[in-house]
Amino acid sequence: MYRTRSIPIVTAAFSLFLMACLCNPTGIDIPFVRSPIDIPEGAFDGAGRSGKDLFATLLLDPMPATVTVLHSEDETPLLSPTIYLHFTLDPTDVDQILANDDWQVPQLSPDFEGEPHVDAWWLPEALPAVEAYEVFDMEGCKCFKKLFVNGDHTEAYFLIGFF
Repeated sequence: MYRTRSIPIVTAAFSLFLMACLCNPTGIDIPFVRSPIDIPEGAFDGAGRSGKDLFATLLLDPMPATVTVLHSEDETPLLSPTIYLHFTLDPTDVDQILANDDWQVPQLSPDFEGEPHVDAWWLPEALPAVEAYEVFDMEGCKCFKKLFVNGDHTEAYFLIGFF
């Protein structure tokens, strides 16, 4: 009787282990696990990359001098890794960012929702005359990127999530 109860628990634990081994997007050093980006040591304890480093790595390198990162979040959770940025910029910087990747205007209404740990500052829906752009990269990093820019191109929110 006790053995039959433990079979589903063991099966579930093994399934979670296999899922982590096959699609670990976090960069944690687990043998035989692929990682779409290099997440530095300390990213899970609040010592992740700076907003400037994230901007340069994920959007535009070198980061233009006119960009000021106001908020960033690099503490990527194990099962749902997402990185968030909020920054101000010069209107010409938006053109450079859009030219640097295959950004598309979303066909459906944009999803502005962020995870609870960024709720205090993640407010792209509050931007006046917000413009939304997205990229789905299934070849390179197996990720999706979203960019929300205000109408005069002086403030933006960015997120990248991994599959």
